[in-house]
Parts: sequence; structure tokens; C-alpha cells
Amino acid sequence: ADLIARIGDVRLIVIDPITAYLGRADSHVAAEVRGALAPLQSLAAESGVAVVLISHLTKGGGDGSAMARVAGSGAFVAVCRSAWLIAPDPSDSAGERRIMAPIKNNLAAAGSALAFTIESITLQDDIATSRVAFDAQPVQITADELLQQATPGAQATHSALGEAIAFLRAELADGPKVARDVEDAGKAAGVSKGTLVRARRTLGVRARKRGGSGPWELSLPPSAQEDGGDG
Repeated sequence: ADLIARIGDVRLIVIDPITAYLGRADSHVAAEVRGALAPLQSLAAESGVAVVLISHLTKGGGDGSAMARVAGSGAFVAVCRSAWLIAPDPSDSAGERRIMAPIKNNLAAAGSALAFTIESITLQDDIATSRVAFDAQPVQITADELLQQATPGAQATHSALGEAIAFLRAELADGPKVARDVEDAGKAAGVSKGTLVRARRTLGVRARKRGGSGPWELSLPPSAQEDGGDG
């Protein structure tokens, strides 16, 4: 806020990546992420400055949705008014075209995806730089479809992880359970330990000692309990 006041006429703040500026907040815990971003939301509302948070995708996993592939808690997407996925155009053999597809939009209808390329340009005084050149027509592809087409073997991975996520949601729906019991139940259900770990990270499952010294217990974060999980 002080910097905005000193600079004057600030229109845009970009934080890249947002996970590097959370301090002690755990990026996988929805409540902590919401708490860390709340002052930034207030700043944007009071100053009228647009705030863009850059995040990255997890290297693998997710439940098949672009929202689930955003690194960290689903709260990163939940607190934003608008969220977009940018990924290479799977139909562009040259690898130069990018697709910007909406993940969510609380301000208006989600609309269609947009395509763009980065092109070189020379400004006045022979300043060489680059600019974004958007295509005139929208692209008919969703963020989920874009990820599935751009990632080799993604459908098989998403299927296994999706089953593990569904298992965890059902297993922990009634409250915390001992981690070892959950692992044993997962094994009996045909869920591998590695996939179960990825599902825990995707959902933001919490692990805590019972009574401080008892066995480890697993529980769903509030976001997964309320709306089926968004990260």
C-alpha cells in the first residue's frame, strides 16, 4: 500500500509466483492461504488496483480438472475473481501458439478460450522488446480439455488419481481417521500408496498427531468438506 502511494497511478500488481511470498503460511492448507491473501484482497478493493497472482501447475496428478492441477491449496483459485490456465496449443506443431483458457470467473460468464503468440517488436529509440498478439477469434476448448490434450498419458493418470481422491473423500467424510487405517483401507480398495499420497496432496488432507502424542490422523480440509474439494 505504501508503494502504491509513493508511485501513484498504479493500475496493476503482479506477484510471481504467489507461493514464494506466503511467509509461514502453508500453501497446502486452505485456511492459511485464505488468511494470507485476505489483506491483498482488501488492498485491491480499497485501491482499485488489479492484482494478478502467478502460480504453477503440479507436475502430475489432479482429478482431471485444471483447478485441481494448480499447485498448493484450491484456495488460491477460490479466492480469485477470475482464474485462467495458459498452456501450449496442442494443435500447433511449431510450438509457438499459446491458449489462455478460463478456469473460473466470478465477474461474468466464463466465455471462451483465447489464443496468442509472443512476437518481437521494436519501439521508439530502437528499443527491442516483445508483445502479446491475440488471435481475433476465440478457441473452442476448455481448460480441462487443454490439459488433457497437452499431457501424454494424462487420462490414465487422472483416472487413477481421481479414484484415489474419491476414496479419500468417502473415507474421511465422517471425520479424522488414523493414517495407518486409511492406508490399509486404500490398499484393500486397490489404491497404491504413491497414488494415495498424491491424492492427499491434491485435496490438502491434514495430518496431525492425536492428542499431540498419539497416532497420526488424517482429515479433510474445510474446502473439501464444503464443496467437494477444489485443489
